[in-house]
Amino acid sequence: MLDTIYLLLFRIFGFLIKVLPNFVLSSFAKLLSKAAYGLDKKHVKIANANLDFAFDNTMDRQRKKEIILLAYENLVKNLVGIVKNLEIQKAALLAKTEYEGLEIIQKLQSANKNIIFVTAHYGNWEAMGKCVAAKTGLKLVAVGRELDVKSLNDALKRSRERFDSELISKHGAMRKLVKALKEQKAVGILVDQNTADDEGLIVSFFGKEARQTPVASVLARRFEAAIIPVFCEYTGFDSYKITFYEPIYSQKTDDIEGDILECTQAQSNAIERQIRKNPDVWFWFHKRWKNRYEGIYK
Repeated sequence: MLDTIYLLLFRIFGFLIKVLPNFVLSSFAKLLSKAAYGLDKKHVKIANANLDFAFDNTMDRQRKKEIILLAYENLVKNLVGIVKNLEIQKAALLAKTEYEGLEIIQKLQSANKNIIFVTAHYGNWEAMGKCVAAKTGLKLVAVGRELDVKSLNDALKRSRERFDSELISKHGAMRKLVKALKEQKAVGILVDQNTADDEGLIVSFFGKEARQTPVASVLARRFEAAIIPVFCEYTGFDSYKITFYEPIYSQKTDDIEGDILECTQAQSNAIERQIRKNPDVWFWFHKRWKNRYEGIYK
């Protein structure tokens, strides 16, 4: 019964998004971000702790508030985007998306190289898979977190799996990712969040130790695949820019652990560089450094 109610509310929300103009939705997003800043004390505290830690307490209170408000606004825009892109046609998606560095992907495709996309919870990470698949023609298998509400999860999964994209759960993902690469499909992995001790390697992130998944590195070493950092940013309320960066490759020496760590660190560096360019649209509400510095969140 509760599942049905959630689905009904989602459809009502979806109807309003489809009929309201973007300038109204933009104002609504700003209003919601201000409300969240005032009411969501838990996550505002986490975001402030992350900003202080990442920038060594050099950021003033007003700038931190500005970033947190914009990070909330980015989340609202992402939710709106999920609905707007739920049944979008390829031509319409391509018409509102710019691409930079596309020649990097085309060169790898011409050489029949395996491609592993890595990204962060930055900008519109939800739309990125569709935008990449629609433009490149790649069959993309991406790892994503499932929602607890089945009806909403099914709707989101359908949206994520447009244009030859497939979403898989992180549980048992490695086997499916190996299968995908053997079939010459591209894979996509979010690599910017904390992991358990047995699931991540220690890397430097903003000059501090953090745990990061080495999955992309392990796969790249096995398949001699190119790891492509890629990010989706907004150019307007409902338009995007996809930026592909130069490949990261895993070395293949006798030092397997060293090769994987070096490759994982290179991905962390790419994520950090992007966040420093525009910290307003990263997901600051996650306890990124919890594994090594849990005390900063108390």
